[in-house]
Amino acid sequence: MTRALLVRHGQSVPNTRPERICGHNEGAQLTATGREQSITFGSVRDIPGAKIDAFYHSTARRTRDTGLFAMHSAGITVTDFITNSRLNEVSQGANEGRLRSEVYTPDAVQALRSKGLDGKLPGTESLREAQERMWQALACIYREHPEGNVMIFTHGLVTRAMVGALGNLTRDEILALEIDNLGETCIDITSTQRASVEYVGKTYK
Repeated sequence: MTRALLVRHGQSVPNTRPERICGHNEGAQLTATGREQSITFGSVRDIPGAKIDAFYHSTARRTRDTGLFAMHSAGITVTDFITNSRLNEVSQGANEGRLRSEVYTPDAVQALRSKGLDGKLPGTESLREAQERMWQALACIYREHPEGNVMIFTHGLVTRAMVGALGNLTRDEILALEIDNLGETCIDITSTQRASVEYVGKTYK
């Protein structure tokens, strides 16, 4: 069994602007609060005791920096911090940075809900598409570490989407899940076809 510990990044600049759509936004930086959250996570969470065999992050700067701050705080030196684009946040395409009120109009929201997990705006990614590529990432990690523990610094919505896939949740149920910055979600992977969720959004303070 592979134990995958998915950790949402620390507070980023877009997190302080909830009126605007963030999406993947590869260059978004951590705020001072986000850096402190990452350091606190590393000092409070017993990362060495968890016997982590490998560390992964998405291609976004905020996940990489979160991991580096956390590991440094925990006294861990990692020579191979693995980047995997399949761990990226759900893409919002050209809508990233735009006002949510302009994009998610009542008509747009209704159209998205009517299509469930397949609902998406032009040029964006659906929750089902995000689930599929996230599962591809986890299956690959399982093959590389079939009896190991891995820590993955990633994003909130794509993690909720994966939890939804494993729990057969609807679109609305996925969106209702909450994972705070540095919240940790544990997924136990027993094969390239099977996994289960142990907990969602656990915090360490």
